[in-house]
Order: sequence, then structure tokens, then C-alpha cells
Amino acid sequence: MTDIKYKETQNQRFHGSLRKNMVEATGPKRTEIDVIRTAIWYAQVKQKLSANTAYEIERKLEPNAFGFNKYHDEYHTNKWSKYQVGERTPNKALIASVDCQLSGTQYLIDHVLWKCLKVDINGAFDVDSWIKELRPNIQQVIFEDSFPNVVGGVRRIKFSEVQLKMLERKAGIEALACLMILFHESYSEGNYERALDIGISLYRVLLIACNTLPFKHFTTELFYIFDKKVFSQIDANGLGFRFDEFNFVEAVELLNTLLLVIEDSNQSVSSLDTMIKLIDGGHGFDIMCVLRAPIGPVNPESKSNQKLSQKFKMQEKLRTWGRENLSSSNRAKFPQANLHIV
Repeated sequence: MTDIKYKETQNQRFHGSLRKNMVEATGPKRTEIDVIRTAIWYAQVKQKLSANTAYEIERKLEPNAFGFNKYHDEYHTNKWSKYQVGERTPNKALIASVDCQLSGTQYLIDHVLWKCLKVDINGAFDVDSWIKELRPNIQQVIFEDSFPNVVGGVRRIKFSEVQLKMLERKAGIEALACLMILFHESYSEGNYERALDIGISLYRVLLIACNTLPFKHFTTELFYIFDKKVFSQIDANGLGFRFDEFNFVEAVELLNTLLLVIEDSNQSVSSLDTMIKLIDGGHGFDIMCVLRAPIGPVNPESKSNQKLSQKFKMQEKLRTWGRENLSSSNRAKFPQANLHIV
């Protein structure tokens, strides 16, 4: 077996085990969110240690976990291989101990994002208190600077598209969490149009986050969770996400490929700024068409959704044109004029 084939086989086994553990974690104390957050935490620990195996991680972080039995055979707990696929969740003491050695790891596994993803979509929660768990640069997008901690709470800046764009430009776990909080708020209030707008921003930030460590190795699982918790829940006057013929993993891979091409030609560019520019069409209308969120009628067979269906078909035609144009040796700036003809 070649090295490439071996790595592919190992990767398939890893994701198979991870998905199995996600399915089996039915809660209430342990859910699929605990599985994925543990696996991502493990990946970050492994990256920070430049380790190759769970055995090596345990040797470095928990040397006392190793010993000898009465037959003088070496033994160890082997729990880190279980953390790798989220089969077990580390306790608070271990999380704190690891963070003392590898700063920032506790921040990741205990992030408010995971709490946002666990809560029921119609469940009650304190929006402001959750946002206060985020970093100041995120809070500044939501709260008015002139009223940081007034009696009775804080003043919120009126929701706007500008807020969403500001959060997108801070793409990462903090932006994902803030958008999830805003999504829950809008959905619980029955403001599904706003929920759709937030969902589109979540899609864009997730697209970017899955091109960064440690999330890039968990694209399939993260999309599954966000689709289940957000995208599939939205119905804004018949309009929602249509992932039936859209491959999110391929979109992430395309964004990564285009990013690497640009970085190879100009190493001084910001990866985040470049990805945002790619998604926004700054490097080509065809790229924007391919990467844009697939928004269309939730029930395409309904006669009342005929206009939405036509618009969605046009969007998908542009997506197809974009893919073909990107692979063409003679790349055009815009599609042919008769593309709209069915």
C-alpha cells in the first residue's frame, strides 16, 4: 500500500469513527456537539505539540499515566486515542492541566459556540450574557460603546446588514458563535427573514473557518451540525437553503485551492481578506457564482413558489457556468447573454 493510499484509508477510518460516535452520543449529558468539540480540541493539542500519535501526546502531557504492572509490563490509560475521535470527553481538571502547558486549548473546547449549538432552537436563553462571553472586538459589533455596563444591562446596536458584514470580516470561532446567538434570537422571535440573512452569513463564515486550523479537518462534520441546527431549519416565506445538489466540502476545497494560487503569487496578502474577496466576487464573477449560498424555494413543487423556483434555477445555471468557466483555458468575465433562456 502506498503512503497516499494508507493516509486515505486512515482518514476514512478516522471520520467513520467520528461520525459513529456522533450518532451514538444521544445525550442529555453527552451529545454530538461534545464529540466534535473534543475531536477538534485533540487536533489543536496535537498541532501545538507537533505530535504524530495519541501515544506521543499522552507521553508528553501525562507522563504519570504510564507505569508497570506486577509482571513488569508497561501500561498506560490509552484515553487520548478516545479523545481523538470524541469517544470520551476530557474532564475539567485535564482540560485545565493541558491549557497550562498549551495555552488556548481550554478556550477552544469550552467556547460558547458549543453551548450555542447544543441549545434547542426554540429554547430560552439570555442573548446579552452569551454575547458577553465573546471577545471585546465581537461585542463592539453588537453593543454600543457608550453604554458598556449600564445598570440593567447594555444597549444593543440596531441589527443591520453592516453588522453581518463586520462579523464576516472577523471570521472564526468568535464570529460563528455570535452569528449563532443572533440566529437563535431571530428564530425564537419568529423573524425568519432575518434568520435567513444571518444563516447566509453563517454559511460564508463557516466556508472560511473550514479553511483554517483546527477546523479544516472537520469540514464534513461541522457542515452536518450547522445544516441540522441552522440551514435546514430556515423557511422565510418559502425561501431557504437548498443543499440537495450543492456540495459544501467541494466549495471549501475550491476556496482553498484559489487561496493557495493567490498566496503563491503574492505572499504578503491576508488569507482572511483574500477569502472574503473571493467569496464576494473580487477575483471573478464566476468564483462568486460557484461559492454563493444555495438559496431557493423550500418547497419547489408549490405553485406559489414558481417565481422563486425560476430565480433558483437561474442561480444554479450561473453556478454551473462558473464551474465550467473556471476550468476553461479562455476564462470569460461574464456569462453569455442568452444564459437566462431555459
